[in-house]
Amino acid sequence: MGISVSLEIVNEPTVRRWLGEIRGREVPRARRRLVRRVSRSALLRTIENNPVDTARSRASWVAALEQLGGAAPAGWEGAHPEGAAISEGRSRSGLVESSETELTEVVATSGVDYINYLEFGTQRMSPFQMVVRSLQSLRPTVPLQPFFTASEDEMGSMV
Repeated sequence: MGISVSLEIVNEPTVRRWLGEIRGREVPRARRRLVRRVSRSALLRTIENNPVDTARSRASWVAALEQLGGAAPAGWEGAHPEGAAISEGRSRSGLVESSETELTEVVATSGVDYINYLEFGTQRMSPFQMVVRSLQSLRPTVPLQPFFTASEDEMGSMV
């Protein structure tokens, strides 16, 4: 499972002029803040959509969220968390960040053995679609302009 966010800007004359003025200075930094913030939102929603029994699969998403500077929602462990399962879930988490001049990418993964069954279901179990539903909930357009002036902490309410 991976989460990837890409942005597209319509190439209108005013946008070209605006981007021409800031391209070298602010775009990579602002894009990185935006991608990190959207990734944290997606992970938080994935955790909330994830079924919980032992908290193993949720723990893998929580570990990725924490690596991005996010905080897990209260009660994410559920009613009957198992310490060993949480430790295993955290150890099976992956997060890769890359940021270059033209591209910023965050990929979070859960290596919990049964994560694909939870997401996609089986013949006997309906899919939970934690990741799909989380990403679909983030589809509305994200405002770009405020990210060029706001600090990362100020962006909490923007996405």
